[in-house]
Amino acid sequence: MKTEAELQKSIIDYIHQNYPQLLVFSVPNEATYRRRNYFHQLGMLSGVSDLILVFLNGVIFIECKAPRGKQSIEQINFQKRVEALGFKYYIVRELEEIKNIINNELNL
Repeated sequence: MKTEAELQKSIIDYIHQNYPQLLVFSVPNEATYRRRNYFHQLGMLSGVSDLILVFLNGVIFIECKAPRGKQSIEQINFQKRVEALGFKYYIVRELEEIKNIINNELNL
């Protein structure tokens, strides 16, 4: 069973190896707890998805979760905001899921 960090790394590796034309990046909010107020002033937003995937004419938000992992209230609220703006948000628990998502999003 992979941890969320291991899953996230495997997704990044898969995208870099198979879709170098796509832009994928992480938003490491969890690393800033000690200076949380300062980073919020600089634009940090609690609950932001682990990965953001940008492709021609589209953006999707990806939250990596261990098999039994659950979203925090902040993550649920972020998902609602993203979807209200018309973007897609996916919770991914295994690498195979991201392969299907990319195929569907890129119409492959």
